[in-house]
This record gives sequence, C-alpha cells and structure tokens, in this order.
Amino acid sequence: MKQTIRLVAIISLCFVLASCTFLGNLSLGSYSPDLVDDKERMLQAGDSFFYRNRDISLTNRSANLSFRGFHGIETLYRLGCDQSGTVTITTSSSVDTTRYKLVLVDTVREEVITLIQGSGYASHTHNLKAGRYHIKTVGYDVGGTVSMSLSAGQGVTVSTQSMR
Repeated sequence: MKQTIRLVAIISLCFVLASCTFLGNLSLGSYSPDLVDDKERMLQAGDSFFYRNRDISLTNRSANLSFRGFHGIETLYRLGCDQSGTVTITTSSSVDTTRYKLVLVDTVREEVITLIQGSGYASHTHNLKAGRYHIKTVGYDVGGTVSMSLSAGQGVTVSTQSMR
C-alpha cells in the first residue's frame, strides 16, 4: 500500500512540474522587444499574443482596450475595398512604454503604416486602394488604455476580428 501511495505521489508531482514548465514556456519565449519593429511578423496572417489582463469593447466603428502585460500581435479589424476608398482612423493611447503600436497593414502591397506608437493622439485619413487591410495592435510588455474610432468611406467594409 505504501508503494502505491508513493507511486501516485510521484506521478502527481511529475504532472505538476510538467504543467509549471509548460506554463513557464508559454509566457514570453516567442516575443521580444524587436517585435514592435518587425514588419515581416506584422505582415503575417496569423496572430500570436498574450495578455495578463485585458478588457476590450469592439464594434465596427470603435474600439476601447484596457490591458496589462500585453505581448505579441493581435488583429482588431479587417477592412476590404473592391475599389479605392478612404478610412479615417482616430486613435488615443495612454500606455506605459513606447514598445506599443497600432498599425494598418496592406496585405496586397505588403506595407505597414504606423497609426500611433506609444502614448498620444492621432487622426489620419488614409486613401485605400482596392485590397485587404488589417488594423493590428503590436506590443511588448505593455499596459495601458487605447481608444480608436473608424469612419469608413463608401466601398470600404469593416469587420471586427472575432474575440478569443
């Protein structure tokens, strides 16, 4: 009986240690401060991100984010244009580091436009050519709040990224 209890205890301890190792590796291994300037990663279709804490409100016309411990790249919006159109993007951010950006990604022409970096306020109208665009949030070990509003012109469709 003692050997059975000892065996169960050892197996349980192995599971606990394996879980801790897995969660430890999950945290920040694939993220680095250079991520904020890595246009190749921003152009990739898939998202990879981690938040310690996040509260988000997202509609087709506005976004409000409050977060701590954000690492990675997350797509907030997808925009589509069958022909040329315009979109006005107004952003306001109050974050604790400059290692944070909101970007507009042109997936067809493989261009990345920085909408805002670090804390601040910006409002710009962008002339979009026919194609697909993404608005992404990019950061490394950042916390704060971000607000954004979109005003899309005729022919521009806006959809939110489904929340995970």
